[in-house]
Amino acid sequence: MLENELVDFQQKNFKFEQNIQNLRLNLAIQIKESAEKENVLQTQIIDLQNEKQSLIDNLTKQLEQNKQTNQQVQIQVSQLKQEKFDLQEKLIQTEVNIQQLKSKQKSLSEQKEQLENKLEQIKMQLTQALQIKDNKINELEKKLVTLDQERIKQLKDKEEELSNIEKELLNKLTSGEDTKEIHKEKEAKRKEMNELQQELSRTSASYDANRKKQILNQVNNFLKVKGDFLNLREKAIKKLHNCCNHLESSINKERNTISSIRDIKTTKLTDKYTKEFQINVLTNFGALNTKKRCNKRARLILIKLKDGNKIIRGYNPLSWKDSSKYLSTNDSLFSHFKSTLNPSSTIPSRVKNKKVSLVMVAFEYLIKIVDLKNTKIALLKITISKLKDCEVVRKIHDT
Repeated sequence: MLENELVDFQQKNFKFEQNIQNLRLNLAIQIKESAEKENVLQTQIIDLQNEKQSLIDNLTKQLEQNKQTNQQVQIQVSQLKQEKFDLQEKLIQTEVNIQQLKSKQKSLSEQKEQLENKLEQIKMQLTQALQIKDNKINELEKKLVTLDQERIKQLKDKEEELSNIEKELLNKLTSGEDTKEIHKEKEAKRKEMNELQQELSRTSASYDANRKKQILNQVNNFLKVKGDFLNLREKAIKKLHNCCNHLESSINKERNTISSIRDIKTTKLTDKYTKEFQINVLTNFGALNTKKRCNKRARLILIKLKDGNKIIRGYNPLSWKDSSKYLSTNDSLFSHFKSTLNPSSTIPSRVKNKKVSLVMVAFEYLIKIVDLKNTKIALLKITISKLKDCEVVRKIHDT
């Protein structure tokens, strides 16, 4: 019994020693691994310290650079502030100068206006003085012509009188009277006749010259008036020409603007539809003028739902006549709809009650309610599914 216990004890002791050895071995391994890890950690710590020192050095350099940069920025900011201050002073001085120049300009404009007014007054006075002078000259020339005419008449009368006296003297000579006295008187009358003829010649020449001058003055006045008229007409023609050019330019601008607007409106449609169809877009029209806006606009009207891409076809109401084939008639604005609850059922576009009809406003379906006197109108929003019970009539013109 003791031997067995001893054997068990020895076995247990052997196992215990083996466990101790295993523990020692594991401990040695762990110590070795810990030493290796410690070495690795020491290496990492050294690396981190070196990296930290490098970062500190870099950060120090960067801080120094930032400090220098900040100093430069501060210097630039100070310079900019000084420049701003200088510019503000220059701006203030410029505004003061502008105000002074405006004041001088206003004063000069007033002086210019005063001088122009004085110049106009002087021109008017000179024109009036010249006109008075011309009128007096014309009046004096007329008087001179009249005096020349009167003097010529007097001289001709005197010439005729002297001619008669000369005839009487000739008669006396032939009758045997005192010839010496008669010759003396005849010589005196002939001398007087010569002087009279010379004066008549001078007066006639003066009359002709004055008359010619008067005619020339009248012609010059006429030509001056004609020239003024032609100048005024030329200025008026130029003004009309400028007005026509301005009007034509405005019309061209309006045409270009309208063309641009049309191009803008149709640009989105040209990419969507082919040129095979002629598109006529009508939007946002009310219930009262639906037929007026759509009637005879196009052979086919396309109606697009507001909240979807579905297009409901519709025929233009060309004739609005009775038809028993209401499902395929061309007399209604909308040919038919499909009910959302029952896709196989067709919903006509017109209803039996003449006071209630389907219209479209801003791409939404509405019921138009009209009172008995057709004066009040109410628009109620509906859905397509609510139209499935609408009844059809043959005559749809009234609705």
